[in-house]
Amino acid sequence: MDLFVQRNRFSFHEGYSDGDPYRAFYRARRAEVSIILEGAISFVEDGRPRTVEAPALTCQTYERELEVVPAAGRRTRTMWCHFPPHRLSAADWSFLRGLPPTMPVVDSLRAMFRGAAPLLQSIDEARTDLVGVETSSDGRAMVRDALGAAIFAEYIRCASEVGDARKTLPQAVREVQSAIDERYGETWDLDRLATVAQLNPKYLIAMFRRHLDETPIAYLWRKRAESGYSMLRQTRLSVEEIAFRCGYQTVAHFSRTIKQRYGAPPRDIRAETSPGG
Repeated sequence: MDLFVQRNRFSFHEGYSDGDPYRAFYRARRAEVSIILEGAISFVEDGRPRTVEAPALTCQTYERELEVVPAAGRRTRTMWCHFPPHRLSAADWSFLRGLPPTMPVVDSLRAMFRGAAPLLQSIDEARTDLVGVETSSDGRAMVRDALGAAIFAEYIRCASEVGDARKTLPQAVREVQSAIDERYGETWDLDRLATVAQLNPKYLIAMFRRHLDETPIAYLWRKRAESGYSMLRQTRLSVEEIAFRCGYQTVAHFSRTIKQRYGAPPRDIRAETSPGG
């Protein structure tokens, strides 16, 4: 890919919101990978809307305009890396536009974004980059561009692994997996999941056991626990709010599940990852 052969000009930025409503607009053609650490972001990408809840990785590739709206009334924190794809071939640009728009956070990309903190640029620098003018030619810029290319390469690698693993599964199992992955906080039962798959509930259980070695409901509760654990480590949401967002009816149930799975209650996990912990 030209992305990894040529040197493209990458930029890194970080955004915070304490719940005050605002909208940001970006109107230059570009590609972007973001990590949403807290809250939720609504993206409108060339007129196509979607909302992403933290923690998550996202990819935006747009021709005309990206509108970004943090969730009102909630603290939101995100970092993003972008570049103007002027030097890419049409084939490479099409490939980037075909990447999954959202993925779970992986440790490798979290570490890369953490390492990008010294490379964060000002708004003026961002505007300069968007019009295609070099902002710097020093060693800092070289490191910035190398790390930006590495972030896109790692996003592509992780997307490929997710896609390859799912391609081997029957369509009905993939559809139920996707429904759970995207909406695990909703109220689900076996009958509703079977409706998604358009299968008899007993047959759906049999297919999940054959291909994933667990039942659909076990997969649901594992997804909820993993998401809750990730939110405990990566966000400042209260334990109560995390529990309810993940689909638990009580905080006690969430706490008991987290302790059984990870060996410590939620508040201890939160203390281990806090700046003073």
